Amino acid sequence: MIIYEASDVMEVSKEIPYHCMYCNDCCDDYLGWGYFAYQGGVVFSFLGIDGARVEKILDLASITLNKKSVPGDKSALVPGGIRIGSPAMTTRGFTEKEFVPTADFIHESVQITLEAKRLVSGSKLQDFLKFVAAADFPLLDNMLNMLNLFSINNIFLFARMHD
Repeated sequence: MIIYEASDVMEVSKEIPYHCMYCNDCCDDYLGWGYFAYQGGVVFSFLGIDGARVEKILDLASITLNKKSVPGDKSALVPGGIRIGSPAMTTRGFTEKEFVPTADFIHESVQITLEAKRLVSGSKLQDFLKFVAAADFPLLDNMLNMLNLFSINNIFLFARMHD
């Protein structure tokens, strides 16, 4: 965790708009992967899955983001997008060089989410959550391999959650 002194806050806050613009530039990666960008490249609606499921997979990897309702959603409880907070990333010490691996990591997590949704026996969010929280989650090795590939600054980000 990074702790800033009062004098550092102004310096860090000056970087946030720059990183927000960089995040918008990285939006091209998401569009190239077939996602739909909404609200300035910050919220994404994933084709075939929802933000609640992506949020859960990323929670398993200790990556926090927000599920976000987007136009066309049927339920606010299971929204179709996620919001990635570039200001929050900046205050945690990320620079533009960490934004691209983060985008890659989120994309790989979406692929794992798609596969998990295909493998789960029920169609409800509850079924999905129970499936991915199980100790024998079949895509656990994929998550670990991905985390090793995309660790940022050699920080291992995985924290397995058990019920």
